[in-house]
Amino acid sequence: MIRQQLTAALAAAARDVDVDAPSEIGLEQPANRSHGEWSSNLAMVTAKAAGTNPRELADRLVAALAAQS
Repeated sequence: MIRQQLTAALAAAARDVDVDAPSEIGLEQPANRSHGEWSSNLAMVTAKAAGTNPRELADRLVAALAAQS
């Protein structure tokens, strides 16, 4: 259930920053818990098509996710 909620939130954040998210968004639990409970490679796989660098896109996605709360 949480996986679907996180995937939906990431897809919505991508739409909010005008990025076409892939049909399947990568989502995993990092082996090292200090890296967070969940991680996604959404910024890495969409940055080139979005015409930006992955770090900048990740920052925009984080801001869009924060605005959803």
